[in-house]
This record gives sequence, C-alpha cells and structure tokens, in this order.
Amino acid sequence: MIRSKLIAFICILVLTIFLMQPTTNSAADNPVWRIVCLSEKKPCYVAANIKTGSGSVVSIFTIKKQKVKLRTINLASLQVPLGYHIPSGIKVIFKNSKIIRAKLIECNSKGCRAIFPLEAEHLAAMHKGDEVKILLTDTKTRKKLVLKYSLKGFSKTWANFDKPSRHQL
Repeated sequence: MIRSKLIAFICILVLTIFLMQPTTNSAADNPVWRIVCLSEKKPCYVAANIKTGSGSVVSIFTIKKQKVKLRTINLASLQVPLGYHIPSGIKVIFKNSKIIRAKLIECNSKGCRAIFPLEAEHLAAMHKGDEVKILLTDTKTRKKLVLKYSLKGFSKTWANFDKPSRHQL
C-alpha cells in the first residue's frame, strides 16, 4: 500500500516538473500567428508566442507597421523572460538571412523587450523559412538559450495583415 502511494507520488511529481519546464517551439509545436487589433484607434499587429507546457507565455514576437518620416517600416518587438543578460541583447536568426542583434530596451515584471526594424530581406526569409530562432544568454550561467518560433501559417497571416485596412498609420 505504501509502495503504490509512493509510486503514485513520484509519477505526479515527475509529471508536474515536466509540465513546468519551459519548452522551445519547433515546427511541430506551431505557435499560432494571428492578427491582433486592440481597438479602432490603435494599429493592428501580427503576433505569435511561445508557451510552457502549463500554458504560461515565455516569449511574444510582434510585428507592426510604423510610419517613420515619409516611409512605413515593419517594426518587430520581442518580449523574453527576466533573467537574461541585458548587454548581450537578443540575436534573431533567420534562415539564409542576416542575423539581427537587438538590444533589450526595457524590462518590467513581465520580462524584457527588444524592438528592431524588420527589413524586407527578413520578411522574405520568414515567408520562405520554417522557423526563426531567438538566442539569449542566461545572466547567471552565461549559457545560451534558443527559443524557436515556427513560421507555419505566417505567410497567410501576413497576407491578411498587409492590407491597408488592417493598420492605421
């Protein structure tokens, strides 16, 4: 009787630990790229996130259109958890494209955020690729962590977003 209770306890403990571990997304995990419109007064944006096994958000990747002087640029934002080395910043790695080295610009209780322009070359890589990798450095251990955003569904979402009615500038 005691042995079966101990085995049940260990199974529950192992399952709990497994569910609490952050996961990195792969193409199979498939974060949902979606269009987010908070109000008619604010522009819409495209977003995806990475969650832990228990459903907590680990990272958020957003892209919006931003008017700068006389042109419109695609502005990306990445939110990552606290505990990463701020001077190291974030490396955003696209398949067959230049790496973006984004600086973390602000941190709060939800995590730290980096904002960077997303050039046409990077958008093209997102349309053609299967994932975007985000490289972070742990503050304490200096070990690298890779977060992977699947690009499955990105092109279709972007095509719907890239209509003038979806963003007010």
